[in-house]
Amino acid sequence: PSRKLIIDTKCPWDIGSHPFFVDEAEEKAKKAGYDIQMQGYMWLWDKPVAYIDFILLPTPYECLKPWDDEFDHIDMVESIPLQHRIVTVKIERDINAQLAIKKRIAEAVPYYVDRYNELAKKHKFMLIGEGE
Repeated sequence: PSRKLIIDTKCPWDIGSHPFFVDEAEEKAKKAGYDIQMQGYMWLWDKPVAYIDFILLPTPYECLKPWDDEFDHIDMVESIPLQHRIVTVKIERDINAQLAIKKRIAEAVPYYVDRYNELAKKHKFMLIGEGE
């Protein structure tokens, strides 16, 4: 807390989905939209930088499918030293990305209010706009 960092952790469960190099991790972050997610966090917490840690973990045994190879998903992953299973991406604040987020929120609010009020009528709870 004293450093006031934003660090998000992504935990791939298999070697095939884990980025082992920073450039791969940066590409994965952009493709998945994690970079925009971090822009949102930086906007909310007023921070200039955020980090994404990709940490390769073994697949929990109970999550394996019958066709999954236990060696590939657990033993092989555990054989890699932990320091080689962590890749960090630094995301710097981008005011233009944050303005785009704000614009999308403004565009989404009427839709959200309509959907919420639709549920409120169905389940008999307070509508947005009532009681003000």
